[in-house]
Amino acid sequence: MMNGTMAGGFVLYHTDKGLVHISNGVQVRILDELSKRNLSLTEMVEITGKAQSTLSVHLDNMVKEGVITSKEDPEDNRRKTYSISSVRIAETRPPDPESLAKSKEIFSDMADDPESISNYMVSFLYVAMDSMGLSVGPLSKMMGGVHAQAIGGKFQKGPIEEVIDDIRKYYSFANMGKVTVFSFNPLTLIIDSKFNVSKGAAEVMGMYAVGYFAKALEMVYGMSFTAVSSEVFGPENNYFRFVLDHKPL
Repeated sequence: MMNGTMAGGFVLYHTDKGLVHISNGVQVRILDELSKRNLSLTEMVEITGKAQSTLSVHLDNMVKEGVITSKEDPEDNRRKTYSISSVRIAETRPPDPESLAKSKEIFSDMADDPESISNYMVSFLYVAMDSMGLSVGPLSKMMGGVHAQAIGGKFQKGPIEEVIDDIRKYYSFANMGKVTVFSFNPLTLIIDSKFNVSKGAAEVMGMYAVGYFAKALEMVYGMSFTAVSSEVFGPENNYFRFVLDHKPL
């Protein structure tokens, strides 16, 4: 995923007040830094090099919109710390010419095999959005988590090998690819989407798997699982490998 936006681009956040569209470069930079850790105004001045008065205006606006929140620092009530209180669901990136060609190929395949249109539709939508320069990786990850929550009652705690086997069985119902366990320590999974897609679309489809497996494992073991690395590989960009690490909630 990109860090920040290209010129004229934007990021889209879901807040308690609805969707918020952010295209200001300073605000995007602030959000990128807050995604790493909570920060005070003084720390943001040091990181961004922007004037305190400039940052204060942007921070106040984002607090009002519900994108971020502030609270008094417990160690010093004269200053505030800021944190993200919303969810990034989409962002722009340079349009990928490869994606446009891929979307046409997938559409042609659907036309040749109309009975299997449902098998192609998800990959087609992701590739089409990638061709327009819109990445919905964060939203895809969130939807993967919703998928896991919807069937969470079917997962039972046990040895990791058995749990993963059960979780990936239900993942197959989403038609998002075949799951292979590369290793259990660290937990490394490979998704074979079977579709010839662009790299950007493969990343977005892979984020669905990240969200699904991270949330499913969290519900089983009561620990937070996070993807510490990921990559798209293969001549047709149809393989997505990611590593999950965990820590107590």
